[in-house]
Amino acid sequence: MLAHQFAIIPMNSNKSIIMPNMDFISIDDTIINYIGDSLKWIYSTWNGQEVKSGLLYYGFSIIQNDELLKFQNIIKQWRNLFYYSPEEFYLTGGYLPENAQYENILINKVDLINKLDALILLCEKAKFQKSCILHNGI
Repeated sequence: MLAHQFAIIPMNSNKSIIMPNMDFISIDDTIINYIGDSLKWIYSTWNGQEVKSGLLYYGFSIIQNDELLKFQNIIKQWRNLFYYSPEEFYLTGGYLPENAQYENILINKVDLINKLDALILLCEKAKFQKSCILHNGI
């Protein structure tokens, strides 16, 4: 399954890849795609070069300063919304042309809430350490 990874790195770090020995959180691509429109409200540095809205889908993004707080708050709001979901629910995924319908993806509420809580905590740690978040796309 495709996943996006998030880890804390120091400000002005030249790291671009999350290594297995780093403390990181993986969020399923399905969730990132589902909440993707709201993630365009933050600005991040894409592949260490230019600042753009959202997260780079293929490659790496760095979220820092005020954008880190904004990112954390967007994730908190999605977490709060999903809190009211049933224990298992379906999200609409991508369009499947061969079936002429949209994909239905089964989500486990507890697993999703735990992942989002871990990402929120990671952001909190980064703010406390005056660090930033490195995002590795798929």
